[in-house]
Amino acid sequence: MKTDSFLQYFSQIIDPISHINRIHNLNTILLIGVVATLCGVETWKQVEEFAIAEEKVLESFMSLPNGLPSDDTINSVFSSIDPKQFEICFVNWVSSLPESFQRLVIAIDGKTVRVEKTRGVKVPVHILSA
Repeated sequence: MKTDSFLQYFSQIIDPISHINRIHNLNTILLIGVVATLCGVETWKQVEEFAIAEEKVLESFMSLPNGLPSDDTINSVFSSIDPKQFEICFVNWVSSLPESFQRLVIAIDGKTVRVEKTRGVKVPVHILSA
């Protein structure tokens, strides 16, 4: 996977995590989440388990100076980013893929799950399935 292209398309997403508490790069979390989802995972815990199982592969195309993010961190980031902004970035990125990939049909479905309370604040959980 060519990460430069991915990062170019997702660079406009605003990082919701305070710089004081930031341990992982936003692009790392987004890339792990998208790759895991494209590989069929469905929950934040499964994203974390996928990343652990595929850590060597992930390290071959991304820097992980602070290790892998936890499922709670992944959940927090994906729950905090603007879903419309993410959708635009994702569609633009997929549209940029080589024509050989574009002939493949990948069904993509997104939904917002029941509101969950995080630190006293109601945060919707967004799920993308491919």
